[in-house]
Amino acid sequence: MPLALQFVYRREDSAPLAENDGDRRALIAAILAGGKDHGLLVAGAADTHAHAVAKGPRRPDRLAAATQYRVRTARGDGARLEPTRVTEVHDQWHLQNAFFYVLKQAQHHAVGGDPRFEATTLPDLLGLRVIAPWLPARVYAALPRVSRQQLLDILGLDTLAVGFEHATLIDSAAAAVAAPDLSRRTPLVVDARRAAIELGSDHLYDDELATLLGVHRRSLRKHRRRPVRLDLVRAIGLQMGLRAGLALAVP
Repeated sequence: MPLALQFVYRREDSAPLAENDGDRRALIAAILAGGKDHGLLVAGAADTHAHAVAKGPRRPDRLAAATQYRVRTARGDGARLEPTRVTEVHDQWHLQNAFFYVLKQAQHHAVGGDPRFEATTLPDLLGLRVIAPWLPARVYAALPRVSRQQLLDILGLDTLAVGFEHATLIDSAAAAVAAPDLSRRTPLVVDARRAAIELGSDHLYDDELATLLGVHRRSLRKHRRRPVRLDLVRAIGLQMGLRAGLALAVP
């Protein structure tokens, strides 16, 4: 019996699975939703296809079907996918290699456009995103030799710290919940908006913050009556720190 299985998803028309940050966030959210209850360890997309590795799924057919459906509908364009390809992972060495291979898909295929690795589960493992809080413990239990520094090395950074930059606050908040922006009224996006207000309040006047969010000052008062998620505040701060770190790292 294999230790794990690797799944490959590809569109029938060979078009890219994701063309912008919104697509990438929707895609990885779809794979995480489909794989949560089926042992998903890691996922990553680049160009025309996406890979996922799950450890010991009892019903790999259900994992393939659930994830494929979500991937197919993530962009909302009705595109069809090829039948999911499944290969076996037989030992711990193979599993660890598959883990890093999946995270580094864009590098393997020399595809740019995703410097923050948003189309992978890397942000979930580094506290940059809050949509899969179950994933880090699962990964470190299955792959105890994987270190945080190895994950930072994929980003090309030595360290990752909380930062603040008003120009990146809104997109950082959206990225932390895998949303294209903060315009939706889903509970997670509302939480992200509340956390952004919490962060921005220490650096901006209310008029500036309201303008940045595209809301009236009254809306700030309404949001402040809601509880704030500290994990989301930290994730947004790390997202801003990531953007600053990557900007400094560009030669």
